[in-house]
Amino acid sequence: MITIKPQQLRILVVEDNLGDYILFEEYLHDTGLDVKEVQNVITVAEAKQALANADYDLVFLDLSLPDSIGIQSIIDLNKMAAHIPIVVLSGMEDTQTTTEAIVNGAQDYLIKGELESKLLSKTIRYSIERKRNLERIKQSNERYTMVSNATIGVVWDVNLANNEVVRSGDTFLHTHGYEEKSFTSDFSFWGERVHPEDIIALEAVIKAHLLSRSNKFWEYEYRFQNGAGEYFYVHDRGSVIYDDNDVPVRMLGTMMDITERKVSQEKLRISEYNYRQIFDNNPNPMWIYDSATMEFLEVNPAAIQHYGYDREEFLEMCMEDICPKAMQRESLSLKNSLLQVHLKAGYEKIIVEVTAYPIDFAGRKAMQMLIRDVTEKVRAEEEKRILVHSLELFRNAASLTKGLNACLESIRNYLGWEHSEIWMTDYQKEYIRLQTYSYTTEFEHFQEMVDPFLQKDVSLAQTIYNDSHNRQHPIWLNNLHEMEDFKRTSVSDKIGIHSGISIPIIYDEKHIGWMVFFSKAVHQPDDSILSFLGEVCKQLGAEIEKRNADEMLNHFFLLSNDLLGIATLDGFFVRINNAFLRVLGYDTHEINGHDVIDFVHPEDKQQTLEVLRGIQEKASVSVMENRFIAKDQSVRWISWSVTYLPDEKLIFASGRDITQQKEEELQLRLRESVITNSNDAIVITEPNLENKCHRAVYFNTAFVRLSGFDSSEIMANPTMMMVGEKTDLEAIAKIEDAIKNWKHEEVEIIVYRKNGEQFWASLEVVPVPDAKGEFTHAISVFRDISARKKQKQKKRF
Repeated sequence: MITIKPQQLRILVVEDNLGDYILFEEYLHDTGLDVKEVQNVITVAEAKQALANADYDLVFLDLSLPDSIGIQSIIDLNKMAAHIPIVVLSGMEDTQTTTEAIVNGAQDYLIKGELESKLLSKTIRYSIERKRNLERIKQSNERYTMVSNATIGVVWDVNLANNEVVRSGDTFLHTHGYEEKSFTSDFSFWGERVHPEDIIALEAVIKAHLLSRSNKFWEYEYRFQNGAGEYFYVHDRGSVIYDDNDVPVRMLGTMMDITERKVSQEKLRISEYNYRQIFDNNPNPMWIYDSATMEFLEVNPAAIQHYGYDREEFLEMCMEDICPKAMQRESLSLKNSLLQVHLKAGYEKIIVEVTAYPIDFAGRKAMQMLIRDVTEKVRAEEEKRILVHSLELFRNAASLTKGLNACLESIRNYLGWEHSEIWMTDYQKEYIRLQTYSYTTEFEHFQEMVDPFLQKDVSLAQTIYNDSHNRQHPIWLNNLHEMEDFKRTSVSDKIGIHSGISIPIIYDEKHIGWMVFFSKAVHQPDDSILSFLGEVCKQLGAEIEKRNADEMLNHFFLLSNDLLGIATLDGFFVRINNAFLRVLGYDTHEINGHDVIDFVHPEDKQQTLEVLRGIQEKASVSVMENRFIAKDQSVRWISWSVTYLPDEKLIFASGRDITQQKEEELQLRLRESVITNSNDAIVITEPNLENKCHRAVYFNTAFVRLSGFDSSEIMANPTMMMVGEKTDLEAIAKIEDAIKNWKHEEVEIIVYRKNGEQFWASLEVVPVPDAKGEFTHAISVFRDISARKKQKQKKRF
C-alpha cells in the first residue's frame, strides 16, 4: 500500500464548472487526507499565474476550459512546474486523449462521472508517489549521464553471455565522430576499430586476465580508429564480474583517449635528443654542476674552448674554481644580478651573463648554466656611461676650461692613468696652448710636466704635431724616446713615465686640439681604448665648437643694436638683450616673465595678439610694426621679425627702433603733399649716364597741367621738350650748365606747351645733395609768368 508522509496538501483545481468543483471538494473531504488548501481557478492562464506565485503538491486540470488548447495545456503547465503531478479531469472517457495526456506528463486521468472518494484518494496518493519516483529516476539518470559525459573517455559494460553492450560518453562520441547507435550498443563496434597490429596483443591480455580469475583489472594501450578512419591512442581498462559458479558474466571498464599524452611522450623523447644536440652544439658555454657539491657533471665543447680547460680538467673542478670568492665579490659589485666575474685558464678575468635553472641529472639535483661572455658589452656600456657623464660635466661647467678639466679628469680616472692634458690650437693652426691638465694627487711631481707651458703659446712646428701623421692619428707609446720631437723626455724620465697616448680632438674632419695621457706603468696598446678615446674626442670636438658658437651667439645676442627677445607661446618674455634697456629703458627683470602685450601701445595690442596667435601656423617669418611704451612713457616704433621655434615651443623676435624713420617718413609725406599740391610745376631729375643728360624721377600734376605732355614724354627730358622757336637758347644753355655742374640758376624764357601754345615761364634749378654732401638730384621749378609779363608790357606803354 502506498502511503504519503504526513503533510498538509496544497491542491490546485483548474475547473470552470462550479457544480463539478463543489462535488470534487466533497469527495476530497471524504478521503480523509490532510489538505491544507484547495484553490480553484477557471482558466489555464489563471493556473499559470497561481503556479508562478505558490507551490502545490497536486494539480487537477480540466481540458475543456475556455482558453484550453487540449494536451498543449498539460505540456505548458508541466514546463512551469515539472515537479508537480498533474491529474486530468474529463467529462467523458476518451482512450486516445487519456494516452496522449499520460505520454505528455499527466500522472493519471479521471472521468468526472465516475469520481468517488476512494478513487480520488488512491489517485492522489499514487500520483504524488509516482511523480516522486519519476523525479528520483530522472535525477539518477542525469547524474549517470553527467558522470559519463564529464569524462573525455568511454564507460562500457559487456554482457559476456549474450554479447550485449552498453557504452556512454558523449564527449568521446562527438569528439571522434562516431555514429551514435553503433557506438552505444553495437558489440562489433569495438573489435572492428582496434588497429590490426594491436588486436592480437590486446586479446591476449584480456584472455590472460580471464584465465587468471583475478579480481583486479586489466589494462592496455593501443591504437583505435575514429569515425573518419584515422587512428588515435587509447588506454583501456576493464574488470570482470563472476557469478556464483565463478563464471565470468560481465566485463565493465573505461577507455580513455591518451593521444595527447602519447604525443607528449614522443615530443619529450625528441626534445631530449634535441636538448643533447643543443647542449653539445651550442656556441655558448654550457655546463651542469651538482647543486650540493658544486662539482661539474657535464660541460659542452664551447665551454672547453672558451675557458681553456679540457674535459677531464673541467670534470675534476667545481664552480668555485671558475668563480672564486674574490670573483664573487666582484660579481656583487656589478649592477646586473645576472652578471658574474669568471676566471679562465691563465687567470684571465671575464664578465659573463648566466642563465641557470635546476634540473635532474642522472638522479642528482643539479643546476644547468648557460654562459654568455659579455666582457666587451659591459665594457662598451661602461664606456658609454663614462662618455655621457664626461660630456655632461663639460656642458654644465661655467667655462670652457673648467668643462674641459672636468671631462678630462673623468676620462683619466676611468682609464687609471696618472696624468692627462688637453692642448688646443689657435684658429690659424700655427700655435697650440695647454688648455688644462689633471693628475692623481699622490703624484704632485707631475706638475713639472706642465709648468714650462702654463699661459704660453707654443709653435706647432716645435712639437710632435708638426708631423701630419701625429696631428691626425692616435699615438700609443711605451717609450717616449721613440718620439723625436717630444721635448719633455728629461722630465718624463725623472718622473718615471713610460707610456703615453695622444688622441686628436676632431671637428668637421679638422683637428682643433689633442687629449694626452701619461702613465708610469707600461701599458700595452689596446685598440678598444683607442677607439673609446677617439669617440670621446670626436664628440668633445663637437661640444667645444658648439660651446664656442653658443658663446659667440650669446655675445651677439647681448651686444646687438637690435632688440632681441625670446618669449613663450602665450606671449611672456623669458630672455631679452641689452638693447631693451638702451631703447626702451627697461632692465631685464622688468620685462622677463611679463606679458609682451603689457608694453604695447593700446592701439596696436589687437594686431600684436593676432600675430602671436597665428605664428604657429606659419612656416615663414612674420613681420610687423607696432608701438611700445618706453619706461619714460614715450612711444617708440619697433619693426619686428617674429619666428616660431616649434622644437622649443618658443617665439624668437628681432626688433629695430624705427621711431626716427617713422618721423622722417612723416616729414617726407608732408613735403610730398606740399609738392604734389603746389601750383608751381616741379620736376626732380637725376643724371642719365647713358646720354649724359638728366631724366625725370618725379613731377607733380601742376607740371603735367602746365606742359600738356603725358608721363612718358616728361620722363625722357623734361627741360628740352618745352623748347620752341622763340625760346632763348642762351637761357637754356645756362640751365643745362647749372644741372650738369650742380649750380643754382634761374631764368625767364618763352617755352611751349605740347599743343604749340607759347608762354613766359620762370625756370629755377636747385641742386640737391645727399647725406654725404654729394649732389645726386636737381629740382626744376616752372612758374607761368605770362600774366606778369603782359602787365609789365602794358605799364611800359
